[in-house]
Amino acid sequence: MKKLATRQNIDFYHSKVKNNRRFYNRRRKELLFLVLSVSFLMFSCEKEINLNLPEYEPKIVVEGAIESEDYAWVFISKNHGYLDGIDFSSMPTHNSKAILEYLNKYIVLPSVINMNGEIIRASELGLDYPEITVIVSDGAVFDTLQFEVDSAVYSGNFVYPPAKFVGKKIKGELLKKYDLIIHYGDKTYTSTTSIPRISREDFSARFVLDAKSSIYGGIHIMVNDNPVEENFYRFYFKRIGRDNSYSVPQGPALINDMLFNGKSMELPFWRTWDDKETGDPDERGFFRAGDNVSIKICTLDHDHYWFWITARNSSSNFFGQPEKVKGNISGGALGVWGGYGVTYINMKCVPE
Repeated sequence: MKKLATRQNIDFYHSKVKNNRRFYNRRRKELLFLVLSVSFLMFSCEKEINLNLPEYEPKIVVEGAIESEDYAWVFISKNHGYLDGIDFSSMPTHNSKAILEYLNKYIVLPSVINMNGEIIRASELGLDYPEITVIVSDGAVFDTLQFEVDSAVYSGNFVYPPAKFVGKKIKGELLKKYDLIIHYGDKTYTSTTSIPRISREDFSARFVLDAKSSIYGGIHIMVNDNPVEENFYRFYFKRIGRDNSYSVPQGPALINDMLFNGKSMELPFWRTWDDKETGDPDERGFFRAGDNVSIKICTLDHDHYWFWITARNSSSNFFGQPEKVKGNISGGALGVWGGYGVTYINMKCVPE
C-alpha cells in the first residue's frame, strides 16, 4: 500500500495553493499601482532616456504535441520583437484570401493551402516564402502533416492556434518515442519526444465546498504516484455544457513528484475565470454544485516539462532577469515538441 505524503508536504502544497485567488487579486492591485506610479514618473521626469533594444534574430517558433490515442499537431509561428504586438483577435473572416494574408504576418504557411475546400496558392496572393514540410515518425511510419485552418476562424471565433499542421497516419501510444522533422527552405529542424506511462487508476477526484459557501467550491485530485520513475503531471478542466474548451486551473496545474515520489498526494484546484465572465460574481474562481466537469490529466517527459516550467517563469518575471526558455528543437528554431500520456476523469460536483 502506498504511503500518504507527509502532513508537512501536504500542508505545504495546500497553503501554497489555497491563497491563489487572493494572490491573484493582490497582484492585480499591485500591477495597477505600478502602472499609476510609472505614469506619474513619466510625466514628472524631465530627463529623456533613450533605450537601444537589440535587434531580434528572425526564427521560427514551434509548438507541437502528440497525445496517446490521438494524432500529432504542430503550430509554427514567426518570432517578433519584444515590443511588437501579435493580435489574432482582429483577423478577417469569411474571405479565405484575406485570412491567409493576415495569418502570413504571424505564422508559417505552406505554398499550397486547402481553405475550407478552396485550394489557394501563395503565389496567387503575391506571397513569396520558403517551402515547408512537417513530418512525424515513430521509426517505422512517416506521416507528412497537412495544413489546416480551424473552421471557427471563418465565423470570426478566435481559437488558438488558428491554423496548424495535423497528422493523419500515426496515433500516439504510451511508452513510445516520436521524431519531428521540419524542412523549411534550406533548413532542417528536428526533435524527439516520448509519451510517458499513465493509468486512470492512479487518480481520483472529489468536490470540496468552500468554507464560506454552500454551493461553490474547488476540486481536489488524489495522485497515487509511481515510485519507480520520475513523474511530471499537467491538469486541465472543462465544465461540460458551460465551457467551450479545456483550460488551465488555478492550483498546481504543472507539477513534478519531487515532494511525493511513490506516495499519494491530494492536490486542490480552483477554476480559472476572466473579467468578461457573466453570472453570479461569487462563482468566479469556483466550480458549482451540480456542474459536470471533465478533468484532463497528462503526463510529460523531462524535457517537455521543463520547457513549460521555464516558459511560465520567463513570462511571469516582470522585473528580474528573464529566465531562458529551455526548448527542445534542434537546428536553431525556438519552441517545443512534446508527448502527452492522457487520461480523463468525468465527475459531477456533489458536496460531501
